[in-house]
Amino acid sequence: MMRKLLYGLVCCCSLAYGQNQDTSDVLMLNDDWSFSQVGTEKWLPATVPGTVHQDLIHHKLLPDPFYGTNEKKIQWVEDEDWEYKTCFIVTEEQLKRDAAQLFFEGLDTYADVYLNGSLVLKSDNMFVGYTLPVKSVLRKGENHLYIYFHISCVIGFNLSGSVDLGGNHLIEGRCGVDDFSVGTA
Repeated sequence: MMRKLLYGLVCCCSLAYGQNQDTSDVLMLNDDWSFSQVGTEKWLPATVPGTVHQDLIHHKLLPDPFYGTNEKKIQWVEDEDWEYKTCFIVTEEQLKRDAAQLFFEGLDTYADVYLNGSLVLKSDNMFVGYTLPVKSVLRKGENHLYIYFHISCVIGFNLSGSVDLGGNHLIEGRCGVDDFSVGTA
């Protein structure tokens, strides 16, 4: 079986502003992203929604994982931490709204989300969406959104057997070579 291929998933990020008598204003944040391997200074354009594998393949830094035994050549990607970042503009009018919420439809498992340097989310589940109230950390003009994706397997191993749901039910956090398969299109 092949190892887990998706890593660093960022799906449909948006910012919504609302009023009491709501005429919501939605700003899609899917453009102008860049990504980097943690510990390097090399930032490259990223596609959001997408994955770090797709971004690396797009920049010709990874071979086609579905050709021959290339899958073995790309396994190092999931053993690294990755960063994604973007900037967006907030107007004075938008700041006057009663509320502002940041929406994520999916973040790959363990990710820390920062808005203007403030930690607004520590994600630990890639199968849920997140709605974050962020009005207090927004500022007029340029705002910086930064996501740090942690190595999922390392955190999973550290959590292994540590969550007890009672009645002899445990949640195990583990990543093994044979635990995941990837379908081909």
